[in-house]
Amino acid sequence: MKKRIFLFISSVMVLNVSCEKRQNDACLSYLTSPAIEAEGPTTGIINQEIPFTVTHGIGNGCGSFFKLEELATANNTVVKVIAKYEGCICTAIYVESKKDYIFKKTLPGTYKLQFDKGDGSLIVREIIIQ
Repeated sequence: MKKRIFLFISSVMVLNVSCEKRQNDACLSYLTSPAIEAEGPTTGIINQEIPFTVTHGIGNGCGSFFKLEELATANNTVVKVIAKYEGCICTAIYVESKKDYIFKKTLPGTYKLQFDKGDGSLIVREIIIQ
């Protein structure tokens, strides 16, 4: 009898833990947060950290800033804001947030920064590094 009770309780605990894990994984996603504005200087000096303030949108109450991704090729850099959405039941609220993107180059030249708006279009900023 004690063995059956132990097996029953163990089974319930295993099912409970595995169901919670599946539910939490189903309610977690990482999405591009649309860039609304990117403000920064148009000139800079080599090896100088140059901040660009990126305003981006978060689609609901479960979302928050996660990271900035960049893809640099030659003198072009595409910057994406990634938001983390965690939770199954979220408030219907839209929030705009600001994050600094640091641009730094070791060679002089004209660089094009492209901030992803999330809909296939880009905010383009040009900066000259001397």
